[in-house]
Amino acid sequence: MDVVGIEFMTESMTSYVREFYASRMGTILYFSKEALANGLTYSEMLLRDKRDEWEEVEFPFDCTPAIPVNGAVKIDELIYSVGDGPRVSGDKDLRLLKFGRQEVIQPGSLFRAMLWGDDLPDLAVGMTFFLGKKRGSCVLTSVNKVEEADPTAIPSGIILPVQVTPSQLAQVSAYHPLVTLNRFLIVKIPSGAYDKWLNVANYSVPMLSRG
Repeated sequence: MDVVGIEFMTESMTSYVREFYASRMGTILYFSKEALANGLTYSEMLLRDKRDEWEEVEFPFDCTPAIPVNGAVKIDELIYSVGDGPRVSGDKDLRLLKFGRQEVIQPGSLFRAMLWGDDLPDLAVGMTFFLGKKRGSCVLTSVNKVEEADPTAIPSGIILPVQVTPSQLAQVSAYHPLVTLNRFLIVKIPSGAYDKWLNVANYSVPMLSRG
């Protein structure tokens, strides 16, 4: 199994929608591991068959969510406007925000993540991919790879948060919640709360069984 640690920078505005009501669209500071894996693997597929929209996508590797680098993520709030007037009955989709405020992650924001598995995508510094709402452009600024990595009993670097389902939390004895959404949680698991860790470039993540 190979392990890769990456860092990347946003080149255009993007977001990962948090709440979406009362004419306001918020963002969280993380991107889910599914969003990251999709961006790194299928960035060339900008057009999709609508019939495939809700089919589950399987990836041949696992990864952390995209994690904001402390002090290097910039958030702004913009006026969001589509069209010239209010939505009326018969509009294509009355649920979409037409006018209000929208939080966005600004260009120049930095994120890091780890990927692991037997079939990782080919990654290199300078590679661009698309991530988040409206598919904001990102560029890889750092790539560190360890081939045939063996898990260790304790972490050897700074512990990165992981994305988990509620059932996966039963595998650990302690955790610190960072983000709680309907579909998943992002948590930080302390050293000693689990006994199988992956390490690369001074960072570590617990290798939880998929739940």
